[in-house]
Amino acid sequence: MNGDTKSLDMLRELTHSLNTLPHLINRQENNFINYNTADGNCIGTGLLYKKEIAVQDCFQSSGSTFPEHTHACKEWLVCYEGSFELTIEGIAKTYKSGDMAYIPSGKSHSYLALEDTHVIGITIPADEGYPNDRQK
Repeated sequence: MNGDTKSLDMLRELTHSLNTLPHLINRQENNFINYNTADGNCIGTGLLYKKEIAVQDCFQSSGSTFPEHTHACKEWLVCYEGSFELTIEGIAKTYKSGDMAYIPSGKSHSYLALEDTHVIGITIPADEGYPNDRQK
């Protein structure tokens, strides 16, 4: 048996008991969040979570929405690819790559991805229970 074949066999043996990828994606402790949306895909990756701040990298497919909601924290959304429409207290504004949106604490807001969009979300302080309470 050559070294490459032996290495592949060892890799198969080591990874045989690992969970499937969808299972790993849905596990909070692996920093992946799969949001349950009826109108598209939204997947987030937790980059930082402390009591004082949370940072998440999110992908939303075109047409996916976050319905109207509020947070007890300040929130910033930094668009680095794509575009989205953010409605705060009934006022809608479009953001595109390179733009940043600010949502004050306690302000009602909703979100619509106008195309496949990548956003960095920052909350200060961290939104208690986030992201698990968003998956209900």
